[in-house]
Amino acid sequence: MKKTGVLALMTVLSPLCFAQNLPRVVVLPLENRAGESREKDAETITELLATFINETRRLNVIDRFALDAALAARRWRMDDWADNAKTAKMGRALNAQYIVRGTVSPLEENLLVSVRILDILTAELRSSTNIRVEDMNDAYSKMNNLSQVLIYNMGTLAQPEPAPGTESDPARLWTIGASLGSAFAAPWMTTTVRGTIAPFRHSFLELGFDFGLVHGTHDGGYYSLYPFAHYAFFWPFADAGVGGLYIGAGGGLMIVSYAFSDGKHSETIPLAELSAGLNILDMIDISYAFRTNFAGLGHKVSLGYVYRFR
Repeated sequence: MKKTGVLALMTVLSPLCFAQNLPRVVVLPLENRAGESREKDAETITELLATFINETRRLNVIDRFALDAALAARRWRMDDWADNAKTAKMGRALNAQYIVRGTVSPLEENLLVSVRILDILTAELRSSTNIRVEDMNDAYSKMNNLSQVLIYNMGTLAQPEPAPGTESDPARLWTIGASLGSAFAAPWMTTTVRGTIAPFRHSFLELGFDFGLVHGTHDGGYYSLYPFAHYAFFWPFADAGVGGLYIGAGGGLMIVSYAFSDGKHSETIPLAELSAGLNILDMIDISYAFRTNFAGLGHKVSLGYVYRFR
């Protein structure tokens, strides 16, 4: 029951949190060119447009009442949006990135609704489209599609802004993955689960766990457990951040267990390591580790898959 409640709460809150990081847009009343008899129709179509744009979850429409209050507080009028110089100033005050303008025009017995989105600071056209509607029922059925097309034509410009501190950064390597490897001695084969945490650029903390099964020379039962941690420096291949090279150092605790006919034997060995690796296409990881307990030397080579978080 508790789990269901938590999931339900997340479902409700996620869109609200997500919307806080969307680009903000001002939807202006559509200009009525169809005559006084269609004034109410133009207002209704404007409300539908604002609602459906907001429902795309790609732009955050500024509420009309909040917009009117902000304009009144600064002694601005709705007509001031027609002045590009004032529009840029008003956009900065409202923290808005885009503005939606449009017209409702007569087209024989029908209406032609034309809408465009502009950059509020530069007045550059970002997207435009239009539809023909017969009546308000037809407008209701078509305005959702118009809004979808309008946002789609904006492309990546309409993607949500990342929350502060979470921007995709090619110099930060956040991953989780698994690999197979060998130490060319006990253990001859290891399975590794690992992840990297990158709070700082060009470096990361790696946490992992090796599970070894094959001894190679011992006929009895054998396994090894090796939790480890490294801190490494990272250099992405390009600004796009697809893969990169890393080198670091750290250590771990090797827990080894042997089973003999007359009983079991286990030991715990602390190890220091130097590590280096290659991440290819943010998917394939090839790594090498040089290990020592200051009484002997060891190595491990591994190949695996990683998922890189963006």
